[in-house]
Amino acid sequence: MTDFAYTFPPTKWARDCSVNQLIQGASIAHEVYEAFSEACDLSHGKTDADAVAVEVVDVIQACETMLRILERDNGIDAGDAVRAVYEKNAARGYYDVQGAKEAV
Repeated sequence: MTDFAYTFPPTKWARDCSVNQLIQGASIAHEVYEAFSEACDLSHGKTDADAVAVEVVDVIQACETMLRILERDNGIDAGDAVRAVYEKNAARGYYDVQGAKEAV
């Protein structure tokens, strides 16, 4: 294990479900869609920012559950996955390098 730190405690599904059961039960991509469609009224330009924030954090927790299951069942290392995403997105130029320098 690396130094990856989860934000939330494990859910009951992290202990009892397989990846396939979790995917069948609730698609994370669908959760994201539902979160924004429930909280945003795009046709009228209205957004309930608090509701969007809560739904986004709920999706983060669902993703953490998936990572815990992958660790348990497949031996993946969440820290390695985070580094891989960072390296991939850095290579694509996704990060605000100027903003990061200003934050330090």
